[in-house]
Amino acid sequence: MAHRLAGALLCGTVTWFVTWLVTWLILAVSPMRPDVAMAQGLRSEPRYEVSGFRDARFGMTEAEVRLSAKTSFRVDDGDMTVSSNAIDGTTKLIVHVRMLESGLGDGRVEYFFGYKQHKLFQVNVVWGADSNPQPSNNGLIAGAARLQSYFLGFGWANRSVRTGVPIDDRSVLLFSGADGNGRTVSLVIDDVQYQLGPNGLVRLVPERLYPTMVTIS
Repeated sequence: MAHRLAGALLCGTVTWFVTWLVTWLILAVSPMRPDVAMAQGLRSEPRYEVSGFRDARFGMTEAEVRLSAKTSFRVDDGDMTVSSNAIDGTTKLIVHVRMLESGLGDGRVEYFFGYKQHKLFQVNVVWGADSNPQPSNNGLIAGAARLQSYFLGFGWANRSVRTGVPIDDRSVLLFSGADGNGRTVSLVIDDVQYQLGPNGLVRLVPERLYPTMVTIS
């Protein structure tokens, strides 16, 4: 996830459940027109505040995040791994979690801590990396669509919303938006087949035994 787009994550006080069901084998993910994207900053939906994930808040220490993860996900230290980036000096704490979101299977939460103050500044939530091989990636596609619909139900900063944007030949940005403080959320699906229809419509196509990955940053 590149630069500032991957710099923040959803507020944990908001419920993840979205009543939206995908029943077709080919799922249409519609890119927003510019006028619709601008309206996201003006409509009356509840405003989204990017402050952390679940009980973890940006600015926390690693010890504080570990404690919040144990409470939120009922895991222990054996479910956590730590690695360091030798280039920028940041530290990543990975927490392996089962059933973060219904239908998406096992996932992981990646907490990033800065070099100087070692405080939490970014969180990634990833599905697909820890999952056992599935008969198809249809469940991940459907779950990603529910998350996209969930984020689109909130108000975001004017002109900040993007959705249904191809990144490369097997990756699509399903959603990105910024809150009133300029902190961002992105939802990306990787390693997925898609087709471009009329007016830039993106259609995600399920495949058998393909390691699709869904990431919220």
